[in-house]
Amino acid sequence: MLIKIYFLGFIDSKQARLSIVKDILGKVSEAAQEISSLKESLDESLSEEDKIFAKYPLKTLDYGVMSHEAAKNWVNEIYETIKKTLEIRSLASFLFPFKLISSLSIRNHHHRLVYLQAVSGVALIHLYLNRPPKAFKSLK
Repeated sequence: MLIKIYFLGFIDSKQARLSIVKDILGKVSEAAQEISSLKESLDESLSEEDKIFAKYPLKTLDYGVMSHEAAKNWVNEIYETIKKTLEIRSLASFLFPFKLISSLSIRNHHHRLVYLQAVSGVALIHLYLNRPPKAFKSLK
């Protein structure tokens, strides 16, 4: 699990990262459920006398339950973070469905023209240096 998380940054596709982390989360959740079930089973089946004798071995089981829950929460946090970046990217591509196809600098007017390709044609954004965009026009 840790080695996959460690090298996750080398995966270019965020969707692939999400898939890998989802797989890890499934395995960690399954292991957490199994160890919790084992603890519940032992708590129900051991007599009070056996529980006294097994006090410290049961403490290690408690540690296992806590560590699996912590791992599950940690991996889930990573999963949710990647998922949010995908949702933000999807929203951004919906709001700004453009690709930079070329740019042209005109020095004497101290501004730059940036052409963006939109879904329905070509858009022109007139950008001034050190100022926000002034105009946005659709060209057909």
